[in-house]
Amino acid sequence: MVAGDPTTGAGRAAVRGVLNLTNLSPTGNTSIGGGTILGSTVLDSAVATARAVLVLTDGIQNTAPDIPAATAAVAAKSPRQRVFAVGLGLNQLEDRLVQLASVTNGVAQITGELAGDREFLLQKLYVQILSDVSDEAFVQDPTEVIYPGMQRATDVWIGEVDVSADFIVAYRKAAAYPYVELWLEAPDGTMIRPTDAGTTFPNAQLVSGDGHVYFRVQFPVFPARPKAHVGRWRVWLSSTKGQRALTHGFDTGVAGSLPFVYSVMAKARSDLRLGGSLVQNAYLPGSPMLLTLEPTVYGQPVRLDPPVEVRVTRPDGAIRMLVLSETAFGQYRGTFDDTWQLGVYPVAAAVGATTPLGARVTRYRHFTGLIFRPGAGGPGGTQDGGHEPDTHDCREAQAMVKRLEALLERCSEHDPNMRGEVAALLRWLRAFVNACCRKDSTASIQALRDAFTRIREVVAALKGIDDDANRED
Repeated sequence: MVAGDPTTGAGRAAVRGVLNLTNLSPTGNTSIGGGTILGSTVLDSAVATARAVLVLTDGIQNTAPDIPAATAAVAAKSPRQRVFAVGLGLNQLEDRLVQLASVTNGVAQITGELAGDREFLLQKLYVQILSDVSDEAFVQDPTEVIYPGMQRATDVWIGEVDVSADFIVAYRKAAAYPYVELWLEAPDGTMIRPTDAGTTFPNAQLVSGDGHVYFRVQFPVFPARPKAHVGRWRVWLSSTKGQRALTHGFDTGVAGSLPFVYSVMAKARSDLRLGGSLVQNAYLPGSPMLLTLEPTVYGQPVRLDPPVEVRVTRPDGAIRMLVLSETAFGQYRGTFDDTWQLGVYPVAAAVGATTPLGARVTRYRHFTGLIFRPGAGGPGGTQDGGHEPDTHDCREAQAMVKRLEALLERCSEHDPNMRGEVAALLRWLRAFVNACCRKDSTASIQALRDAFTRIREVVAALKGIDDDANRED
């Protein structure tokens, strides 16, 4: 089944019928792998050649089949299926979602808390995913707010390389809204209002949904002026008291002092595209993140307007700007290493480029970096709901280090001969804890468990010494 018309399509209605409270009621069992395999199976009968599975999860894998099983199943499909994974919230701090997406040439993202400037992040990720699947370009993404009596325009730059564009307004859902008007201003000053879409301008369409509304414009939108769409478009919103309100999927607007919080996004079917990636070889604090942007026009590298930089937000909210350097292959790369905090690192790339005919265009991409300690309350479990052996060993090693450090301080003065062995065990365990989460770790699990046995013996002996010393005191 295909999606069909943006408002009346049978495929869209079928999806809305499935996404209901009964089917989405949480039970505590999460099988990201099972959901991915089910979605992939549905795609086997699809008619489109571009096929993608979107996995949205707010939980951690704890029920079979596991993520690696889904990775193997989807990777073997022909035509190729791409997996795009979105972890909703803060709990999905694990690299297997990243592996699932990367093996299938998809992308994994973690939203973190959807508040502040991340309020519309989930909608933005969906627009970016749709752009990637459709070989389109994500153009713009600012978050704005207007109050009664205000009007505001968001600029979107379109070039001759763009065939069509969606000008999207996602807004905060509420019980009531202020009076709001929405319209487009073309580069030559022509206004396209909701009543003009599909009538005065047949190549423009207005689509309203639950929490969003958008103009879909096919270029040239003015057939008599085939280049009139090239340049700066403006998405206008006005909240002037007394004017007619736009219907937002709930009720018409109301007067008063209510704010209207929204985000303007735009995606274009275009020959100028911005690819990219964020690559991590490890996820422990201090591990670097390699950022790469790959702009192309007609499939060939295109130079971006300087400076080329990305905005990285640390888990504590601090913002760092990272300047990317151009490579000999037309890519832009940079390494971010201020990663000592645990959590999600959102990365936003908003860049500009000049088209072959000299028009300015903008492009946008969002990435997610992850820093976590496996076993410290983040990563997912095995098929039986427990932890994988190496993750469990890592946690136990960390606990042993803390116990030994405390006992060493308290008991070494009672038995100096044992201090050397305890110190050696501590060095061994610290080295293991530092390496156990990396793929290149050479630590022997059997050697670790042998060390655990000896540590327990040492701990028992140290406790005995400490107890004797306390009784003597």
